[in-house]
Order: sequence, then C-alpha cells, then structure tokens
Amino acid sequence: MVFREGPVDGVSANLFATHIGIAIDALDRIEALTRNIATLEGGVAQDAMDRWAYEWAKGWQDAWDQLGEARTIVARFGRDVSRFDEARATAGDIYLDAASGRAVQVARTVHMSWQTRSTEPAKRAIAALRAAMPEVVVSGPTPAPPVDIEVPADVAPASDPRTPWWKTGIILAILAIVIYYCIKAR
Repeated sequence: MVFREGPVDGVSANLFATHIGIAIDALDRIEALTRNIATLEGGVAQDAMDRWAYEWAKGWQDAWDQLGEARTIVARFGRDVSRFDEARATAGDIYLDAASGRAVQVARTVHMSWQTRSTEPAKRAIAALRAAMPEVVVSGPTPAPPVDIEVPADVAPASDPRTPWWKTGIILAILAIVIYYCIKAR
C-alpha cells in the first residue's frame, strides 16, 4: 500500500487499504468458487453443494463487513459516501439467500443448479470508496492460480452408481451362506 500526500494520516490510509484489499480478496475467492462449480462434470452430492453455498455466503458477508469498515474511515474524514451507500442498498440483505446450490440425481444423471447474488454492487462499492480516498493507492492482490475444488472423501460423486467389485463379492458371499443354511435347515 502506498499513499500520496494529503490530509489522511498513514494509519488510516493503511487501515483503509487493508479493508479494501481483504474485500477484493473475498470477492475474488467467491467468484473463483462459482467458476469452479460451473466446470464440474458429473455432479456432486447435495452435502458438498451446501458446504460451497455456506463458503460463498461467508465470503460475501466478509467482503461487506470489510467494506463497511472502510466506509467508516472514509466518513470519518468527511468524504462523500453516498455512492457506497447506493451500492450497499442495491446489495440488499447480505445475510439471507446469498448463495444456494442443488444437486438432484435422476436415474444416472445428476442435475446441478447454482445460484448466487451478483457481485457487481460490491465492486461498485469498492470503486466508490477508492474514488472517495484518491490519495490512498490500493494495490490489488496478486491473482491466485486456479484451484481445484476439493470434494471431501465422504462425499462420493452422486453420478457414479456402480458398486465396487469387492462389495459385490461380499454381498454374494453372504447371500450364498444364507442360502446354504436355509437349505441345510430344511
């Protein structure tokens, strides 16, 4: 973070830049999550979709919390925060219905749907806050390389209906034993 000479002290400039940077990072993470989910093939279980929806909603809330802190700093210096307030009002309630995902298996096909709020209001809020504090130069985070979504081991892909060969063998062995004892008991 670098700041130009002006009426804003260094501590406030650093805090402002930190809040904006964290908000940008949170938005980058949730947008990457949406892009990664869009590339999934074959589908996943509902449990994984619920976890990703929670992660997205948490990132969305974190971004707005950081932007609110940055707004407080801007307002403390008597700067215009009306454009931020408009963007915040457009975002609506950040705690409800931020993201949702459904995974429904029909026969051997999993149908997935993923729905999130638009991140545009947050981007407009960032632009408004940066415009209100032009003497603070906020360098954006270095883009992280794409990360594969980790599907937890306990959440098997819902689109693979095949039973492993060893499970089939165990079931057949148990069935053979039961049949043997049923015939022997007659």
